[in-house]
Amino acid sequence: MPLKETYGAQPPIELIRQIINVKDENNGGFFDLKKIGLFKKIQKTQFIAANAPPGGGRSEVTPRLLRHFHLLNLPDLSHTSMKTIFYSIASGFLEGFPGEFAALGDPMVEATLDVYSSIQKALLPTPTKSHYTFNLRDLAKVIQGVLMSEPKFISDMDMMLRLWCHECFRVFRDRLINEEDQKWFNDKLVTVLVQHFEKNWGTSDFVDACFGDFLATKAAPYVEIMDWDKASKTLKDFAEDYTLYGDKAIWVLEDYWLE
Repeated sequence: MPLKETYGAQPPIELIRQIINVKDENNGGFFDLKKIGLFKKIQKTQFIAANAPPGGGRSEVTPRLLRHFHLLNLPDLSHTSMKTIFYSIASGFLEGFPGEFAALGDPMVEATLDVYSSIQKALLPTPTKSHYTFNLRDLAKVIQGVLMSEPKFISDMDMMLRLWCHECFRVFRDRLINEEDQKWFNDKLVTVLVQHFEKNWGTSDFVDACFGDFLATKAAPYVEIMDWDKASKTLKDFAEDYTLYGDKAIWVLEDYWLE
């Protein structure tokens, strides 16, 4: 919401309040600045608003406006609830892998929750970082990315961990806009790997890990990219085809999922 002015008012909010309040003759609309004295009434209009708790660049909303709404508060899921949901998904998926992979279910979910809760607290949205809003959808995307793998293409548990790191990078780190925030995330991932997986990895062990499904046509598997020359050539071919044919080249990408 807009910042408060010197005397504590928020003119845009007061304008909305004036439009909503239809009980007073001088409310329920707004004056036309071009035709002096002409008051335009707003009728048959319902207002639906959504806002998060104040903080991280978000200002409080005046009670004078809130009194016109029926308030519905949707609390975040508890840590226990989120773990129960995603552990059930992850453990069921890992049943298709060799037996030792089953042990990754619990620490993988705990590690993802750790990263998710930490980045929510440490990297708050600001006017210059308004997109730093991390929610349950991002948590689900990390697990969803891991679920794109297939047992025959995951050679060992270390590769599975690199896949998990790649998904965390794709969902969280790729949205960070400066080196300071990116370094914070790298350090956090190193700490999480030690705490939850007992892996004393450095940033170099996972920062270049990359998985994709664009190296083959049709039902391409989601695999770790090892041949960077082939990957580079494939992506350049896609870009050249799109540049050459424009919208007519959309069919080139219809069997791929590129981000």
